Amino acid sequence: MEVPGQIPPSINCHACNAAIDLTGHQAFHHVECPQCGAVSVVPMQFGNFLLLNPLGVGGLGTVYKAVDLALGRSLALKILRKKFATQPEFIESFFREARAAAAVTHPNIAQVYSFGEHDGQYYLAMELLERGSLDDRISTLGKLPEKDVLEIGRQIAAGLRAAHLRGLLHRDIKPGNILFGEDNIPKLVDFGLARAQHEAHLDAGGPIWGTPYYIAPEKLRGQPEDHRSDMYSLGATLYHALAGRPPFDAETASKVVTKHATQPAQSLRTYVPTVQNATVHLIGRMLSKNPAERHATYDELLHDFEEAIAAVKYAEQNRVVAAPTGEQISLRSVIATAVLVVIGMAVLVWVFIHRERFFGPTAKPTSVAEPTSTVTVTPTFPPPPVVGTPPTSTTNGSPAWSTVTVNFAEEAAWTRAWHQAILNLTQNKYQDALVAFDSATRTLGPGRSKERQWITYMEGLTLLVMDLPTDALARFARAMDLSAPRGIPETFTTGTVIDMLAFLMAGDISPTAAEAALPNMPPWARALTAFSLGLKYLESTDLPRAVFFLQLYVNLAPDDTERWAFNLRPLADRILRNCQRAEELLAEISRLREAGKLDEAVEKITTAIEARQTMRVLRPLLEKHRAELQAELDQRLREAAEAREREEQERREQEAREKRRAEEEMRLLQALEPEIAPLIQRYDFSGLRDRYQRFAAQVTTRAGQKILSERQQATALLVEFKNQLAADFAIQPADASAFRTRAGAALIGRLARANETEVFYRTDYGEIAGRWADLPPAALVQLASQYATSLGAKEPPEKRARRYLLLAVFCRTYGQTRQAAAFATQAIQLSHAVEEEWRKSGGAIPPAP
Repeated sequence: MEVPGQIPPSINCHACNAAIDLTGHQAFHHVECPQCGAVSVVPMQFGNFLLLNPLGVGGLGTVYKAVDLALGRSLALKILRKKFATQPEFIESFFREARAAAAVTHPNIAQVYSFGEHDGQYYLAMELLERGSLDDRISTLGKLPEKDVLEIGRQIAAGLRAAHLRGLLHRDIKPGNILFGEDNIPKLVDFGLARAQHEAHLDAGGPIWGTPYYIAPEKLRGQPEDHRSDMYSLGATLYHALAGRPPFDAETASKVVTKHATQPAQSLRTYVPTVQNATVHLIGRMLSKNPAERHATYDELLHDFEEAIAAVKYAEQNRVVAAPTGEQISLRSVIATAVLVVIGMAVLVWVFIHRERFFGPTAKPTSVAEPTSTVTVTPTFPPPPVVGTPPTSTTNGSPAWSTVTVNFAEEAAWTRAWHQAILNLTQNKYQDALVAFDSATRTLGPGRSKERQWITYMEGLTLLVMDLPTDALARFARAMDLSAPRGIPETFTTGTVIDMLAFLMAGDISPTAAEAALPNMPPWARALTAFSLGLKYLESTDLPRAVFFLQLYVNLAPDDTERWAFNLRPLADRILRNCQRAEELLAEISRLREAGKLDEAVEKITTAIEARQTMRVLRPLLEKHRAELQAELDQRLREAAEAREREEQERREQEAREKRRAEEEMRLLQALEPEIAPLIQRYDFSGLRDRYQRFAAQVTTRAGQKILSERQQATALLVEFKNQLAADFAIQPADASAFRTRAGAALIGRLARANETEVFYRTDYGEIAGRWADLPPAALVQLASQYATSLGAKEPPEKRARRYLLLAVFCRTYGQTRQAAAFATQAIQLSHAVEEEWRKSGGAIPPAP
């Protein structure tokens, strides 16, 4: 992620208002208050905004939760990427979004506060919406309640109407662009693709912009867009929210957009049987391929939304239920009918018991040996009939296996649709397969219950391959014949095998029971059972057994009895290859796990899950392993964080101890000053060096050692300065008559030599001894400077640089800071080798000229 700003020096704790130093911390990481221990997030300063944390990353930039420091207002701040800041077309797109959104004021469109540029980066400040998106709700809940979806659609349509009145089209309506704020009101965001309606023709025939799952057909055909294109995208979005899946789905975006352009969407009632007729009509009209068949105006669309919402409310108040035909039936009428039936049956029972009152006594046949007598008979009534296929029973009354068989080779409309569905399934055209299976069901004649079972069962397998296990289970449950025995049939026919398979996939027969029966089955039944077991084990994330049974199905030789049972082999082979790749991936993941590279393992399995070539049926398995890896990684990260926290606590305690010790050592250094000052006064640098050396044993902290090291380094250079000056006196005696002592007395003769404590002047009367301490620092600086000019002119640059280094340290020691900086600059310019010594002696590096 790009870093658009800087970390502020400090922030105030949200709990105790104490200042928290942010030096050395990274943006958006946690920092602990030194006073109360409360945890805060390290913010980032961007102009007049304080960025608190990233909310999302888009194509053009990143959106942050931020605070406007001038107004004290929380907001969302979208910052354009730096690489786009120099490209006029991207800047224009960014500001087009800002102008488009700012031009519309409506409760269902996210408000834009401001937009501009700071430090070469463009930004957009807008309303903060933190309750997630419609896409998040679909991911969490699957299908949303009908009334909620209609209310969201009505409000977004109202927002689009306001945009349309300003001449704007949104052009990228999708669940991810509908957000919710604290008041739970849906709001449309991201006008990045918005265009004025009169400009929409400019994109006709050009590249297609938008999200494939919700794109209008006219855009795919290169035709001009208008407000009805946004209606289509909104309809597709609401379809997704109601059905838990988009109106068209495929493995590639190109296949999805092809379906948008050429195929009608399957009825909502296919996925939501209880949906109201008004809702089906509304969404169906919004998804019309021909824009002319959609709502002409937003007012007309809003009217239909109101009608659909009213229908849902009426259904809730009157407890209306949907019949399989789609007809809406009042629950009251259902209950009333049931009550009347019960009353009628009670009346019939009462009349039967008291029949003699109405019909007289009933004569009972008697035999010759048996005297005539009145016998009281207690009537028994058969159980009420079961709706559906009448049960077949054995002689002892237990359920019996059906003797009905299915002929998949007959020439009929349903078999043609069936075989087309199987072909679509093997070609990964899952939606097309469901459509064909639905066609097979609709073309069946009356009865044909076993055929319907097979079709419904295959729909379940299709949904399982599509990774829709809940929908698949519902299909398997519908495929069960509740009057059939729950077990393994003695004879395997197309009529008994479908019962067994439906019970198997619905969970009423254990997989191990089906496995045990495999050797006794004919090849075609063994093949279908093996394929079903493969998917069953894959659903339960048992990859080795899934591979075993898929391999069994692929390797079985077809027989001529039921050749259709082997037509799924291309699909099984594809799933098998994906399973084998998944096994290789999991083996590699295991190696990474053992090597402790959990983050790499999580990244690798995440990449596999998100890859388009990974079949959806495998994703739950990979998700399970990723969840385990992520949990282990999180645990390790927590342990590492706790270890770092312990280390940090120990470091803080150590720093506190060192701080106290350093303060104590500073007091000891200050106590040395009365002892050190005389040594510096009389240029007794050797004595000063010895005193610091004795003191070194008392210094243990880093801070104290740093200060002492700098003083020792400076003292060593002062010793060298004094020795260099004494050597220069011997080489080139200096005229002393230009100088005076510290007491103001004039000096005579020439400075010819010196030792540790004395200097010697050569005069006409002989040699006179004096003290180093009599010479003022300015005199020594002048003498050393003259020697650096005269004697140094004949020396190499490194040697001359050292003379100026010694001069710089001497001047700094005696308070001549300006001269010290000038000499240090001269020394470093002559040789950078002296720079480190100057720094270690406590000198600041002078700026480059």
